[in-house]
Amino acid sequence: MKLRIFALVAATTMGFTASAQTALTGAVNQAATTIGDLYKTLEESPAYANYLIETSAIRDSKNNEKFSGAGLDNFITVGYKINDKNKVYMDNLWSSQFNSTKEDSTEWSYTNFNYSRSGLMPANDLGLNLTFKLRQRIYTPDTSLGSREFYGYTRPGLTLSGSITDSLSASFTTAVALYNRGSRVAKGDLNSRTMTSNLYIYPYLSVAYRATDKLTVSSLVEVLKYYKNNGASNNIAGYLTIGAYYQAFKKVSFGGSVAHTLSSDFRNDGYNNVDHDSLSYALNAYMSLF
Repeated sequence: MKLRIFALVAATTMGFTASAQTALTGAVNQAATTIGDLYKTLEESPAYANYLIETSAIRDSKNNEKFSGAGLDNFITVGYKINDKNKVYMDNLWSSQFNSTKEDSTEWSYTNFNYSRSGLMPANDLGLNLTFKLRQRIYTPDTSLGSREFYGYTRPGLTLSGSITDSLSASFTTAVALYNRGSRVAKGDLNSRTMTSNLYIYPYLSVAYRATDKLTVSSLVEVLKYYKNNGASNNIAGYLTIGAYYQAFKKVSFGGSVAHTLSSDFRNDGYNNVDHDSLSYALNAYMSLF
């Protein structure tokens, strides 16, 4: 009798377990199908998103240090293509800084709200394209320097781009940014804030050479001309960056770059305190999410 009861219970349990397992497998498969369909819908939609992670090291020749610091930056971009010429997008930077002379920090650095309009030039034999870009940047209060703090800027700009050969392309951008800056008697004191505005002009030239279907080598020359609110324009900075990027997979690429500060007069003004003749090295990974 006991054996019959045990056999009945065992058979019932096995049947229930098999049914539960079948139901669970079906639910998992259904969830995977739903997620797959959602991802396919996102890929086919005008929306897009990508992620870039970059780690960098800095050598400060002024202090005779081989490496004076390191950083880890996370860039997340989400955008929407209105049509073949217009798009809006938002990008965010979350960064960690590790410095031998300062405290380590991790913070949200800024958010950019962008609008881009390409195809401003009529079709031409040279294949040139003119693009208008408008950016509104918002900084976090944690990026303030001393008793000064930048809250953000508005930056319109024009980019002229084109292909020189099948493998060589170039673009030249000129942008003008109006900074809205808050000065505080004490850092973090929201009740002792005054607002001033500063202006900078930012031209830069980018050249890219596609060595193979997967490997691209690029160079970037940047110049910053900074005007204080009192009209002074004695601050100027220049940077040169050389980089290489390899597309390992359809949506994933890896790269590295070396940046050299050609000149920098931005010192203790709350904008840029990079010393002249400094070098920075960076490695990054880029992924197109959808």
